[in-house]
Amino acid sequence: MLLDKNISFEAELKVSPKPAYATVMLFGCLLYLGVELFPMPWEVKNTALTIFLFMFFYSLIGWALDDWNTLAGRWFAFVGLTCFTFLFSNWLKTPEILVLEVFPIALLAIMVSFSSAFVSTLAEFFILIVLLQFRIFDLRASTVISTTVALWMMLGMLFAIFQPLNQLTKWLSDFYDQTQSFLKDARERKVELEQVLESIAIANRQLALANKRMAMLSKIAEDAQKAKTIFVASVSHEFRTPLNMIIGLIDLMRRSPEIYDVVLSPKMRDDLSVVFRNCEHLSNMINDVLDLTRIETGRLALYREWVDLEETIKKGASVVRPLLDKKHLSIDLSFSENLPKVYCDRIRMQQVILNLLSNAARFTETGGITVRISQEASKVIVEVSDTGPGISPDDAERIFEPFWQGKEPVWRAKGGSGLGLSLSKEFVQLHGGKMWFKSFPEEGTSFFFSLPHAPLEDPASSAVRFIKEDWVWVEDSFKLSQVSTKDPVVKPRTLIFDKSEVLYPRFRRYSDQIDFVSLTDINDLSKNNLAQAVVLNFESLEELKKMVDTIVDDLPATPIIGCKVGRETQRALDLGAADYLIKPVIYEDLKKSIEALGQTVRQVLIVDDDPEVQQLFSRMVSVYNSTIEVQTASSGQEALEIIRQKPPDLMLLDLVMPEMDGWQVLENVNRLNLQKTICTLFVTAQDPADQIVSDYLFTTIKGGIPMDKLFRLSIEIPRLLMESGPGFDPAPG
Repeated sequence: MLLDKNISFEAELKVSPKPAYATVMLFGCLLYLGVELFPMPWEVKNTALTIFLFMFFYSLIGWALDDWNTLAGRWFAFVGLTCFTFLFSNWLKTPEILVLEVFPIALLAIMVSFSSAFVSTLAEFFILIVLLQFRIFDLRASTVISTTVALWMMLGMLFAIFQPLNQLTKWLSDFYDQTQSFLKDARERKVELEQVLESIAIANRQLALANKRMAMLSKIAEDAQKAKTIFVASVSHEFRTPLNMIIGLIDLMRRSPEIYDVVLSPKMRDDLSVVFRNCEHLSNMINDVLDLTRIETGRLALYREWVDLEETIKKGASVVRPLLDKKHLSIDLSFSENLPKVYCDRIRMQQVILNLLSNAARFTETGGITVRISQEASKVIVEVSDTGPGISPDDAERIFEPFWQGKEPVWRAKGGSGLGLSLSKEFVQLHGGKMWFKSFPEEGTSFFFSLPHAPLEDPASSAVRFIKEDWVWVEDSFKLSQVSTKDPVVKPRTLIFDKSEVLYPRFRRYSDQIDFVSLTDINDLSKNNLAQAVVLNFESLEELKKMVDTIVDDLPATPIIGCKVGRETQRALDLGAADYLIKPVIYEDLKKSIEALGQTVRQVLIVDDDPEVQQLFSRMVSVYNSTIEVQTASSGQEALEIIRQKPPDLMLLDLVMPEMDGWQVLENVNRLNLQKTICTLFVTAQDPADQIVSDYLFTTIKGGIPMDKLFRLSIEIPRLLMESGPGFDPAPG
């Protein structure tokens, strides 16, 4: 609010007249006492008493008037003092006393207002002129002039005092009005702010409830996703058993129809080939589903090595070349010079490249395929282009979704599971790369994927990991007390001592928020004493304890965790198994496994709780060598009885059986010291890569585990062990 300079305002002090009344009464009393104490003529004493009584009653009346009406009391004080001055001047016969009229004028200005004092001065001036004109009180002209000058001088002095006082009072008044306005606005803003805060509080409560509901729904969705993944994996494994029968029997029918005492006509053989191809397609689709579930559950481990992508692409091109030649399509391979090798999983990259090449070959009818490899900074980019029909915009949005086969008839006519591109993109992302495509209808499609040609991070981490990119050194402000151990840039470090190299790649897949460091030299453990934990992997508990005793003094505040985890086939090899076969098993798979044994097989024991599987493998063995003696067992106990009586040369052992599974059968064979006599081939519908387990868990720390932490561990460890499904999602990238 701006100050208004045009506002007319006159300062009014409005001092109470009671001090003046008290002064007059005191003066009257002193006057009366002075006359009484000193010898005076009777006339003087009489006059003094009259004056005293006048002053006394004047003060009482004025005091009462002021209590009744303030303005009346103030004017009464002025009029009384003025009259008293005139009367006192006349009583003393001293007109010069009229000069004292300046005091009532000054008192009026203080008690009422400056304008009242100005008007009263004019009135007294005219009264003096009248008194002079009519010779009242024996006034002389000089007395009137001196009194008038004194009155106007007093009025001038009052004006000089009241003018800045008026301005100050005006400013204070405006400031007060402005302050009141601000205070009013502040109160209104306060009310608005309180309303906003209340609204925010309500919104926060609603948001908290929404977050809680969202967390619950997210948990339900995660549980549903895990349940779905586990269900799909279980069902897919269950599909392998009947598929094993179908594929195996059809393969035998095609290869050796004579064992069925029939002769196949060309049409029957062609029909069986069609059934066989479709069963193989279904089997491949199940394998793709299992790969997808492994990725979702974090169980897919990458075995990285230095791979020459040129060689991998050439091998993939040789696989699809028969289809290209059949359709009269060309294939052009273009590689940049001095391409580096790529640190990746060779098998998974072969799947990606073969997927892209086979898709391009299937959907291209004229023209050909072009494959290019180029290097861009620290990445290698692979491009697979074709001259096919292209991808429509509607299909482009969902091309990488699992089981999506496109809306266009040309896509569905070519068949396929719809998992190839989805899996390929997942494999590339697991390597820290990305996959994308460009497509133009009726012109063709180009699929690209990029891979870092070097590891994303050096396993042997150095102190560089403690330095931020945006860290600015300030000499004076750098204090040890300011260094936070909770800096999110610094990852917690876990050391892994594992000569089998099984744990490191899998641990890295579970989390990228932990700095896993793989060590193979025991001396390196003591050099890395900043780790939050040390994980040891040993074949036996005795070796583990010996290692713990060796390193515990060098790692005084670091928890040590021990386990026994072997490779996928390590458990089977430890128990004496030669190899394993994953269903569906065809004749060629069994033939290669038997020939890989490098010894003569005269007797074979087939152990499976399914009679049809027994019959299938019996026929396969007979086709391989009709002179081999085949025995079957429907349970582990029956198999052990046969082994005790007559140990076979080869045992085909199903892992999953009621009462006694394949592992238990093999352990009993070891107790009979027959593991070197009997060659064992495991037959399973589950990939051993999904069954990597640790036989035990050992943990300690120097000084022992306190009772409170032991109590917490006794609660948390069973809870974690009893959880179904994976405990972590795979780390991104």
